[in-house]
Amino acid sequence: MNRILLLLSLTLTSLVLNAQLGFKTAIVEGNHRVIAFDISSDGKLLATVGVDNRILIRDIDTKELIREISAQDVSQAICFSDDGEYLAIGFSSGHIEIRAVSTGDIVRSYSGHSAAITALCFSTDRQTLVSASQDNMLRLWNVDSGEPLRNLSGSNGNISSVAINPMGTMVVAGADNGKLFIWDLSSGNLTKEIVAEEEAIKSVAFSPNGNFIAVAGNQSRISIWSAYGHSLENTMLGHIEAIEKISYSPDGRFIVSGGQDGFVIVFEITSGEIVYYTPKQSFPITSVVFSPSGKEILSASSQNDTIKVWDASSLGVKPKQVIKQEKQLERPKAKPEITWVTENNKESISLGYGVKYRVRSEYPLERINLNVNGERQVSESTIAWTEGQWIDFENIIYLKDGDNAIDAQLFYSDGMVTSEVLNIKYRQELAEELLRASRTRRVVVYLRESDEYEYKVSGAEGYLFHSEKINVEQAEAPSIDIELVPLKEDVAIILNNITFAYNSADLNSESFAELDRVVELLTTNPRITIEISAHTDDVGSLTYNMLLSDRRAQSVVNYLLENNVEPHRLVAKGYGPKIPMVPNDSDENRAFNRRVEFKIIEMKDKVTE
Repeated sequence: MNRILLLLSLTLTSLVLNAQLGFKTAIVEGNHRVIAFDISSDGKLLATVGVDNRILIRDIDTKELIREISAQDVSQAICFSDDGEYLAIGFSSGHIEIRAVSTGDIVRSYSGHSAAITALCFSTDRQTLVSASQDNMLRLWNVDSGEPLRNLSGSNGNISSVAINPMGTMVVAGADNGKLFIWDLSSGNLTKEIVAEEEAIKSVAFSPNGNFIAVAGNQSRISIWSAYGHSLENTMLGHIEAIEKISYSPDGRFIVSGGQDGFVIVFEITSGEIVYYTPKQSFPITSVVFSPSGKEILSASSQNDTIKVWDASSLGVKPKQVIKQEKQLERPKAKPEITWVTENNKESISLGYGVKYRVRSEYPLERINLNVNGERQVSESTIAWTEGQWIDFENIIYLKDGDNAIDAQLFYSDGMVTSEVLNIKYRQELAEELLRASRTRRVVVYLRESDEYEYKVSGAEGYLFHSEKINVEQAEAPSIDIELVPLKEDVAIILNNITFAYNSADLNSESFAELDRVVELLTTNPRITIEISAHTDDVGSLTYNMLLSDRRAQSVVNYLLENNVEPHRLVAKGYGPKIPMVPNDSDENRAFNRRVEFKIIEMKDKVTE
């Protein structure tokens, strides 16, 4: 899909297009002038906000006005929850209300933004609401409790559009400075900042499978970005003025866009071609969306009172219900697998290094990316694929001096999987590196008779500390010979004896001794930056465990900060139950999976005087 589609003509009148969308009906909202609208997931209800400070809910088929809500402030954004139970409304004051669709009553009220709300989005499971504001902040709210979860920081522009991917793991936002920001939903960390446009972004949307992000705005084009590899995959041109809104069809085959030029245009994703368009409208199109059935497109302008419904049935889009039924009839398929043939922790004296790996999948394969130290170097989009069979690959990658972390991303029809990290060291000066690799530090611990105790060995600079509990009566010798492990990047080390109060992030006092060793390690090795990660078992909901692990990781970091470790050397991250050490199939295994780890994520070169 790596292509840029260029249209030689600059006006729609000179384009050769297949057909026009058939006008179906119109819904007139008297003196309303629609600022924004949304459709319930079952396709039955239409909710609009207008400049008259009214929120109207109508039956799409009968056009009957079911509910009218008067507001004291101008509404800027509106969004149905996926289950159709709630309607979120954002106001120019920065206030947010969640109302029950059945009664129109306020069930939640959020205050935290200092400027107008520009965009709202529910997660698919309705657990989380994300809001964007002209105060340049994104905030996450717990829908059921009404409590704020966290702020998403790092954006440096006014956010005009937000979206949560269907898996509920990623938040994307487009800003008026042309930048695309991507956050991890569970941790709140900003994972990527992309210069996607030279001018303002006005609309973003995830593809139904969550693999791609569509972006549009003042540059009059739609660009498609990989949600995981963060690469530009396709560009579609057709509008001659700014695009205000875009929407994917339910099956992900098409994108519809509405623009300041008064046109509603439908693009086919794979080819990027324009397949349908409406006649030029009298006003700029400011809102446009596919209906959940995929058979209709609704468009509106904030300069008039009419929502137009266009017949898109000839596009051949399957309704959501049909897609769901088909998926239920399918035999469940296992996720694709990637395994390295090249051994981990290898060393190389060659800048160009050949890595080997194997892939097996029951799904059609779309692309394989190889990333070195977080940057993509190889992309395979033409894959000879046989269902369920292992396929061998070999690619040349280029290394930096020192440690290199390589991972493979496999994109398939229903998502993406990532390999384990492969660690390769590139040695620029072989003699020096071999000497460094062969250098070891050893210590000897002498044991006293009939003792059972915990001992600790401090690590010299460049080496990890060691601690262990031992029963002397079971020891085979009166002394223990210990080889200290050299510090390495991207190697997770379990911190022993770190415990918390039940269902809490409060550290137990028995944890302090181990954490004091981490403080000593960081003091002895001032060049390293570490990630503190907390992990849970699988008991309880994923959302609860992710939040609990976030708080526990931050609690450990807070202890280190209180002991004079510099903030820029610490990163807290909660992984919940996502990275178990062993299967969560017994109480013993679950206890093993509840752990705290630290990992060196940066080891700066020593500065010589």
